[in-house]
Amino acid sequence: MNKVNTDQFINIISLIISIIFGIFILYFQYKFSTLPITTIEVLKSLSLATIIFLLPDIIADFIKKKNKPEYVPFIIILFTSIGFIVTIPFILLILIAVLLIAYTFFRMIKNKQIILKEIHKHFAILIMIFIISIYIITQVFSLFINPLFIERLASGQASTDTLFHASYANIILHQHIPSTGLHGTDYNHYHYLSHIVFAGLGNLAGIKSFTFYSLSFPIIFIPFFIKAIFQFSNKIIQSYKISISFTTQLFIIMITIIYLFPFLIREVNVYCFESHNLAIAFSLFFLSGFFDIINKNFKQNNKQILSLILLSTIMLIIITLTKSSAGYVFLAMLSYIFLRLFSLKHYALYLFVLLSGILLYVFFSLFNESSMSGWFSVKAYVYNQIHILLLPFILIILVFAKDNFIETPKNIIKNYFNNKKLLFLELSIVSIISVIVPIVILSIGSHLMFFTSFTYTITTIFLVPLILIYTKYFLGNIKIIKKSKQLLILILTVFIFIYNFEGFYKGYARIPKSEIQIKENSKKYLNLVTKLNNLKYDKNTVLYVPKTNTLFWNKWQKRTSSWNEKTPNPYYFIIPALTGMSQLYAINYKGYNNFNFGRYKKIKNPTDFSEVITEAKRLNYKKIIVITDSLNLKTYKISE
Repeated sequence: MNKVNTDQFINIISLIISIIFGIFILYFQYKFSTLPITTIEVLKSLSLATIIFLLPDIIADFIKKKNKPEYVPFIIILFTSIGFIVTIPFILLILIAVLLIAYTFFRMIKNKQIILKEIHKHFAILIMIFIISIYIITQVFSLFINPLFIERLASGQASTDTLFHASYANIILHQHIPSTGLHGTDYNHYHYLSHIVFAGLGNLAGIKSFTFYSLSFPIIFIPFFIKAIFQFSNKIIQSYKISISFTTQLFIIMITIIYLFPFLIREVNVYCFESHNLAIAFSLFFLSGFFDIINKNFKQNNKQILSLILLSTIMLIIITLTKSSAGYVFLAMLSYIFLRLFSLKHYALYLFVLLSGILLYVFFSLFNESSMSGWFSVKAYVYNQIHILLLPFILIILVFAKDNFIETPKNIIKNYFNNKKLLFLELSIVSIISVIVPIVILSIGSHLMFFTSFTYTITTIFLVPLILIYTKYFLGNIKIIKKSKQLLILILTVFIFIYNFEGFYKGYARIPKSEIQIKENSKKYLNLVTKLNNLKYDKNTVLYVPKTNTLFWNKWQKRTSSWNEKTPNPYYFIIPALTGMSQLYAINYKGYNNFNFGRYKKIKNPTDFSEVITEAKRLNYKKIIVITDSLNLKTYKISE
């Protein structure tokens, strides 16, 4: 299958995964939800996914130019920007999606990329797509994301992280300032590009921010993440100038998702953290294009060099704004690429580092200081993760051995620097070193996870093309395998599904847990959450919950995090996450600085309601909605 075919099939695979996610969401809601089913929101999400996956390729086809993966993040930002200006009507959104799908299939059939009489040959591909989707559904639809998101929130099971991020996106959408709205709209220091993206894309499709995080994120951005893996792997394979079938590529990616990710990435669920997921996808798309540029017709003239520096610097800022720890590692990776492409004597490396350093300094000046922890936590963490730390070194030695590089130390060094094809493996080593060395020196063990999660995920994804290359190298000449490859992959795929069936079923059984909980709890909480979710946004209104309202505060106070008992309870963010409106006096500061709570430590709780009114006037609000002790909403107008 040629490159163009593969790119188009990657889009179709991503879209099919989106559709499977949408079907499962509707199924769980139909079977377990006590609220109206969000069919329209699911259709909007699927339509938006279709536009994101298919439209760039179709535009490139019309203007007779190659679609460049390094520009995918910029396309997402373009769609986001449009979303802050206009909302596409539901019917028009559906119509655009249907036309894009029809055009894509017509083009593929016309070019004989899909032969209807041979559709049965794609049976193994369809099974693999289904297995990947089912596996990720059982991993994702748990604490962080769930199709029964309103019921989980009402039953006290919602994640603090999801509500925190939804608050950011909702306040950014409505009030155009990065804030969680815990006391007015005070600016909060954070990497908030993912929140801007989710706010803009949600508004583009007419989907509320909390709904977008709960429904649209798995429908759009998890397939987007898988597409990025596919795109990156395909570019690396092309650089080796070898032909590997689409079915084989998909099979190895399935193995990576089901087995390698859980084995190598033990601290973070790679699908659940929105900013983490988006930063990795952006990085992979950019690196795909970057490797394509340096492997094809790259002339080291000043114009191309300066263009590459500018593109790299802008991309670095985008990734840093998406996830600051990812930006730090990405800076090390890009600096190493410039060093390998040019030399210490060339101006390109120094210009890139200088320009990036200035912009990153401006960016990080917006952040508060991070808390520190001791060396021993870092040492223990590194010891426990030694399998991933040594992996890239072992792989490079294997590559040298395969290509008969081991002759003399002099030849090893010479061949190493001449062979740019190993660059993606070298980057995994650079990313690991860039994380471990400064963290050990600075002893910031409490934040180690945020750095290593990006490094380990990238390193694991770098294995995909390498496994494919080794598969081609060792098995490509075995006649029995060459003749029966499709059948062998189909048999292995069916075996993997049967072998993992029990795990899939257990994951499925965990999803509707909140439906049982909601029956055991008062309906008052569900009614309150529903009222807040349906509350119309008003820029002149602020909400307030008296601390005497024990029915509200005690409901969500019991929620603790499995990895940190000091994690704040999710009730802090319920109101801005659902309404996009701010609160007053939402937080009692108890020494916890994450989620930017430290900035509220000087705010004292009011002694009576008159102080609340005075504070609302100071912040220029004209109405206060109070959540009463009976969990009803009562509105007070503030007199001039």
